[in-house]
Amino acid sequence: MKPNDAIQKNIHAVTNAAYRLYQQQGYPAEHIFYLATDTTLDADGDGKADVDGEATRSNLEAALVTWAVDKVGPDRPLTLYLMDHGDYDQLYLDNPLGETVGPAQLHAWLSEIEQEQPGTRIRVMVESCYSGSFIDPVQTLSQVGRTIISSTTAQNVAYASEEGAVFSDYLLGGLRQGHTLVGSFQKAFWSVTAAHAEQVPWIDVNGNGIPNEPADFDGGSGTQPPLPPPPPDEVWPPYVSATSATLTLEAGKGIVRAQVWDDQAVRQVWAVIYPPSYEPPPADEQLAQVALPTIVLLEAEHNWYTAAYNDFDEAGVYRVVIYALDRDGLEGQPVTLDLPVPPGGDDPQEAIQVYLPLVRQ
Repeated sequence: MKPNDAIQKNIHAVTNAAYRLYQQQGYPAEHIFYLATDTTLDADGDGKADVDGEATRSNLEAALVTWAVDKVGPDRPLTLYLMDHGDYDQLYLDNPLGETVGPAQLHAWLSEIEQEQPGTRIRVMVESCYSGSFIDPVQTLSQVGRTIISSTTAQNVAYASEEGAVFSDYLLGGLRQGHTLVGSFQKAFWSVTAAHAEQVPWIDVNGNGIPNEPADFDGGSGTQPPLPPPPPDEVWPPYVSATSATLTLEAGKGIVRAQVWDDQAVRQVWAVIYPPSYEPPPADEQLAQVALPTIVLLEAEHNWYTAAYNDFDEAGVYRVVIYALDRDGLEGQPVTLDLPVPPGGDDPQEAIQVYLPLVRQ
């Protein structure tokens, strides 16, 4: 935790969401061990603190090799969700106080659990920059019987969202809907890469330290859901079935449209606009935040939402990423629309229209 760290609230939002997810799926508080830099966090909103201890190496070790041992076994998997800033082979627990952890330490602690409780399936999710370094072979958590998920590669940053983290938001959303861990990862993968092509989440299910192989998605034992079965009533997020953009090239004026569907009701549709000159942020240990033009699309008719944008004033290809959120708090998979703007955009020209054909979820 850095002084005045603007991302700290995002970190706590993600870890609180993970706590609530498992609690809502039937896991009692005594089967969830929560470490954080702020021990007063009330994750479930009942007015009481839910944190069991400070985020330190010693507390994490004790939680794994002592607290968890009698709570796991062949039919009771261990799930570990780690979230903070990070560097290669390092996750920060409370970095200003020198509290960090790496894959070698975690591997040793997890091995103790596996020795004490043979057959225990282990799932580790790491949300941080360079989190893929917990999978790659230099120092790795990967081995048979473990599913390791990272929010990005070993060489790239991970992005914060407005309130949480882009990857974790979609991963936890998929689990909340009752999807398997691997199914939730797949949804999160496509959603993250639609907005940030350089952030490529990794998963290793078969334990060979090579992420995102076909064998990691083939329905083997590592893909069993970490949560109880979903409720019988299906809940699904909104989806964008079609989009279009109309550009008049008069002072860069344009209209962005999207058709959005949901099983209940759509709460909000918006678009983030990446100009041709956009460049990803430089590599850093802190979750990346980018300030980009954002427009809210308002409902028109027949599930179409529309908004004007008057700054398509750079020559090149604009990338417009369209998002949708429903009243259940579920966010759909974003859809990308590429809009080419030719030189001389200040001169009135005929309208340019770009369409994304109808797509189905």
